[in-house]
Amino acid sequence: APFSDRSIAQHASESAFNAYMEAKTLLPIARKVEKVLQEGSELALLVPNGRMCGRCHYGPVELENCPDLLAHHGEMRNGSTVPVSNACPQCGWFA
Repeated sequence: APFSDRSIAQHASESAFNAYMEAKTLLPIARKVEKVLQEGSELALLVPNGRMCGRCHYGPVELENCPDLLAHHGEMRNGSTVPVSNACPQCGWFA
């Protein structure tokens, strides 16, 4: 069985224990990064909420404020003369 943190703290110097705890905290993150790199999905790690155009593959575009693309599409906002557009800025596609 692995040693408990308490047991390690009792037998290691303070600096060694602090380094151990930092490594223990970072290990899950490092494993996730390694998996993402192996799968070739680096962009998904960098832009986890990113979306890509279904027609021209433009993106990633991050959703801001509201995940419902239909809710505000075409809405006129105060102080603006242009309606809100959630269509692809490159090809105009909107699903």
